[in-house]
Amino acid sequence: MKLLEHIAKHNNVNPSMVIPLYYQNVVIGAVQKNILHFLKEDCKDVFIVLDTHILVNPNIGSRELFFLIKEVASILHKKYNIIPPLRGENLSVFPLNRVSEILSTENDANTILQSSGLFEIDRNATSPFGIVTFGVMLNCFTRSKDGSLSMWIAQRSLKKPIHQYPGKLDPIIGGAVEAGVSPRQALIKEAWEECSMPKYLAEKAVYKGFVSYLMRQYGGIKFQILFCYDLDLSRTEMPFWKPQFNDNSIENFFLLSAQEVADRLRYTDDFKGGSNLIKIDFLIRNNIIQKNEIFYEKIKKSLRNLLLPFHESSQQFKIVSAAEIQEINF
Repeated sequence: MKLLEHIAKHNNVNPSMVIPLYYQNVVIGAVQKNILHFLKEDCKDVFIVLDTHILVNPNIGSRELFFLIKEVASILHKKYNIIPPLRGENLSVFPLNRVSEILSTENDANTILQSSGLFEIDRNATSPFGIVTFGVMLNCFTRSKDGSLSMWIAQRSLKKPIHQYPGKLDPIIGGAVEAGVSPRQALIKEAWEECSMPKYLAEKAVYKGFVSYLMRQYGGIKFQILFCYDLDLSRTEMPFWKPQFNDNSIENFFLLSAQEVADRLRYTDDFKGGSNLIKIDFLIRNNIIQKNEIFYEKIKKSLRNLLLPFHESSQQFKIVSAAEIQEINF
């Protein structure tokens, strides 16, 4: 049974191997110790690496920092092969102490993520610094007369690069929340781009909370929060709507019974990365995965990992005062 295994793969950060990253006296992420030598040798004008934490040079403005981190990421890709090439999708960086505020309600998430963060960063440059990223996922499904559910599933293009999970299964709609965009806006944008879903139909999606995970990736940490939306087509004016190709990112669309989706999650690795967590969450909420499932309570609890190994509640976390920062000679 792979349900708990899927979740464990996405929550494998070793607290003893990371130290917090500060910008303007707030924690914005965490760096794995195995790349500290790179920051010390190649990026000493941008980062100050201390024994217990890392500081971003406070004399660097947010716009300049965006370009400097792009240069750092380029070195990580070309010289060390730690991360893939930059994607050209810019995300806002928010302090970790605002995460709980962002997750309070959908309105809070929409309002805060539309506002300006501390600075912007390319999506593929986030993992070396453990920057929290936000994404959206839509569970699109139909309900038959007997109440049974069937889910629209996308298969990712077989031509995608290996680090983008070619051929794996996904929700039909998903993507990053880019800088200055709300989760709801991101969902509507991705709906049209990925499966030609019209705006008026995507707007009927219902917000259902989030799943989150902290996962070792590319020599860094992928700390991702995915906002979950459900769209029950049988309760709309378009119950027989079908997804259509709108770009080359999708190989195929399938309508699978919820029970088959559950079995694929239990016994295979067919689904892509975080999509496993999105589908497990949906199936629990709709009583397809029930309380008699082995490790049910642990699975349910582990879908929302916000116990950061470098947060205030952790022994690894060290608060640095403004006075300490000013004493450092950049």
